[in-house]
Amino acid sequence: MYLFRRTYRGLFKILLVTGVAHLCLYVPGSFSAPDPSTITIPAEHGRLTETHASADPQAPLVICIQEAHADYETQKNLRAILLHLIENYGLQLVLVEGGEGDLNLDYFREYGSPPEREQAAEKFLKAGVLSAEEYLDIASDHPLTLWGIEDRRLYEQNWRALQQAEKLRESFAPFLEQARGAAELLRPRVLSAASLELEQAHDAFRRQKMDFSAYLEVLWRFVEQKRMDTSAYEDLERLVSSSRLKQQLNLDEVKTEQQALVQRLKQTAGDKVLAPLTEKAAAVKAGTAEQAEFYRALADAAESGGIALDAYPHLKDYSAYLQQRRTVQIGEVSDQLERLTTALRAALSEDSPQGRRLVTILQEMELIKGLVQTKLPPDEYRRFRDLPKSGLLCGWRDFLEEQSATQGLSVPPFSDCSALEAQLPQFAAFYEAALLRDQAMAQRVAAKLKETGQPVAALIIGGFHAPGITRLLEEQGMSVSVVTPKVGGADNSAVYEAALQYKRGLLPLDEVLAPGPAAEQKAER
Repeated sequence: MYLFRRTYRGLFKILLVTGVAHLCLYVPGSFSAPDPSTITIPAEHGRLTETHASADPQAPLVICIQEAHADYETQKNLRAILLHLIENYGLQLVLVEGGEGDLNLDYFREYGSPPEREQAAEKFLKAGVLSAEEYLDIASDHPLTLWGIEDRRLYEQNWRALQQAEKLRESFAPFLEQARGAAELLRPRVLSAASLELEQAHDAFRRQKMDFSAYLEVLWRFVEQKRMDTSAYEDLERLVSSSRLKQQLNLDEVKTEQQALVQRLKQTAGDKVLAPLTEKAAAVKAGTAEQAEFYRALADAAESGGIALDAYPHLKDYSAYLQQRRTVQIGEVSDQLERLTTALRAALSEDSPQGRRLVTILQEMELIKGLVQTKLPPDEYRRFRDLPKSGLLCGWRDFLEEQSATQGLSVPPFSDCSALEAQLPQFAAFYEAALLRDQAMAQRVAAKLKETGQPVAALIIGGFHAPGITRLLEEQGMSVSVVTPKVGGADNSAVYEAALQYKRGLLPLDEVLAPGPAAEQKAER
């Protein structure tokens, strides 16, 4: 989570070469709230994962952009996404987590020309001191309002709860390691072959040893074997169907048929038919339209020209694949995947009481591990809330020791489970404070939109808060789109920690900006 944003006045001059500022005026057009289904994001920078249209066509649109704090590659992509929204949808209001009230930095524009400001701001962006929206407010000449939506009291409460959780975290490691080790020994002896296969695939997926498509195929094979009702997993079903369709595609044949169809259209169709197709192709290249939209336009052009797509079967199948993928609500996939995994774990272990109990313990272990690492997403935290807390960890110990003895396995004695159980509420306090922040931030988003009358706003928010705030904004009658920037692959933990220490006043700026062991060692303190 962010530390509270600090005032930057004075520090930015360090890197700027003072000179006469170059004046570049941006005059916004007349924009109204766009239909969220028409929002596009350049594919090289990120993707649109959810859209929720309000029943009120006059409702403002909030574009929630999930970010990875202090990750340079992510911040560059977020910057590009914001520019795209500014230039194509009239974005002027940017609402941010981690700050309260006016956060504008445009006063730095007087200290240099755009190239000079860009050069200076880039260094701060790399160091994690500036975020993408702050970079734009300094380096560009677009009229932006940066507004913090935090309640500082709740933020500090959340921060204190995190610090307390971090102090207790290490005390859980030995017990969780012992419990996991005992469960691993029991799995092949207690679980059925199908249940064991599912658990092994689940482990591989969580450890990033199996990709999403392969894991989903494993799950769906069990779904089909059990003849399960799939109505609660519609987006997963679409993904499975489109993935299987993709495997049957011959992309060389698709390309050949596409070229042949376009050539035929050029010979037989007029400009009235070809113009929309040409415009859509240009929009795809510019990143303002999706591939599926081009192929939909191509099918429309063929129909207008009296050409049956049945004569181009590979192209027709490819277009169907793209259209099917486009209907998937990516934001729903994670929740559906978690629910389906839980349902299959129960279904595949239902014939064995010991197997069913072991699978339940494995699920609970995942929740407790995520809880103490403060990495549970909101939906999983709510699952933790529903667990009976009294005797939870000691119940694991009793079952694992009993079954290990029955199976002739030797396990070392467990550490004190009752003392650990007593500490669980202190971890829960972190999540409860975060959920209170969600409510406060959603209220402040609504208030700022009402105050400014802006038809569209970007909300820069961390991944934990995005689902809850999205739901709360929908309940208040707003349209919401969720965007995920492409993230970098590098470990940015040292940069992030150094930036946090600086923002808390615990690390000098020059050490944050200087790469290497010195800043990392200071950040670890």
